[in-house]
Amino acid sequence: MSKASGRSGNGGNPLPVLLIILALLWGGLLLIRHPEVLNLQRPRQKFHEARSKFPRHPDRAELENRVREPLARLSLPQPPLPSPAIETPALAIILDDFGYRLGDFESVRELRLPVTLAVLPNLPNSRSIAELARAAGYEVLLHLPMEPRTAKNLEKDTIRKSAPEETVTREVETALDSVGAVAGVNNHMGSLATTDREVMREVFRVLQERDLFFIDSVTTSGSVSTAVGRETGVRVARRDVFLDNENDPEYIKGQLRLLIQKALRNGSAIGIGHARPATFKAVQEIKPEIEAAGIKVVTASRLVVQP
Repeated sequence: MSKASGRSGNGGNPLPVLLIILALLWGGLLLIRHPEVLNLQRPRQKFHEARSKFPRHPDRAELENRVREPLARLSLPQPPLPSPAIETPALAIILDDFGYRLGDFESVRELRLPVTLAVLPNLPNSRSIAELARAAGYEVLLHLPMEPRTAKNLEKDTIRKSAPEETVTREVETALDSVGAVAGVNNHMGSLATTDREVMREVFRVLQERDLFFIDSVTTSGSVSTAVGRETGVRVARRDVFLDNENDPEYIKGQLRLLIQKALRNGSAIGIGHARPATFKAVQEIKPEIEAAGIKVVTASRLVVQP
């Protein structure tokens, strides 16, 4: 009895109560010195702020759109384009035979000039390089294969003098469709076909329906393109200087200087060359001389007049 009565009289152990009181005091002191710990949203806010600084990952729809995005819509440096009004003297440079190699387009972009690209039809890269050129702001022509006097190394569906009218029509339309939207047409070879009025009338009938012009590469002095253009209402221009009969940069620069002289003398001139490394090199190196002569480089369509 005396032991039980002694435990009751001590009132229990006060240590747990003291520990709780100390803990509360320590917590209060901590809150007084560091009140920001109460802001439980702060870490989450900092996370979102940091996350916003990084590029957003595209969602599935965006990725699918990018995959579907055609080659023509790739972001490409824009070439300097001519002003709406022609400032004479002016010259145009047409580069033929695009369609074999996509890499040729990179060489064109490096020129930083509004040259005109003439694309051969029905080749593996015909459509792709034409779309790249159009997307980057370049003017595109169909480089239409036409029969030469010496028939060798002919392209597919070359326009032949002996072909029936319906065949000529079909081949011109197929060639145009294989390249896509073009500003006009110039001839690839054609020293025989361009001398035949019936063939040229049929070719020009298709061009007239599509409101396209024709630039005669002048592979023969007997071409009837100008006369047939007047008959059919198709706009026609003629090449003034052939730039790269020899695949040598120095020779080509000499031809480009001749083109400059013709532009100064006549007010305008059209030069035709090819998608070749030597030609790209020569054009790049002659740019300062063109600028020093006060000549404007324009697209071929700017130098085509009404018949």
